[in-house]
Amino acid sequence: MLDEPWTDEQLLTASDWFQCTAVAAQLVTSPDALHLLAEHGRTRRVRNTASRRIR
Repeated sequence: MLDEPWTDEQLLTASDWFQCTAVAAQLVTSPDALHLLAEHGRTRRVRNTASRRIR
């Protein structure tokens, strides 16, 4: 969140809390990042929320 792009690895290895908060609070706006979390998010909730945001 320091105005630097997140790498795929950073996003996927982040805690459940971070992934959930980042997707639900719309901190993640990149379509690529949303697709990554929709497919590989750590929890079903993260994957579902990211999928809904893509649509």
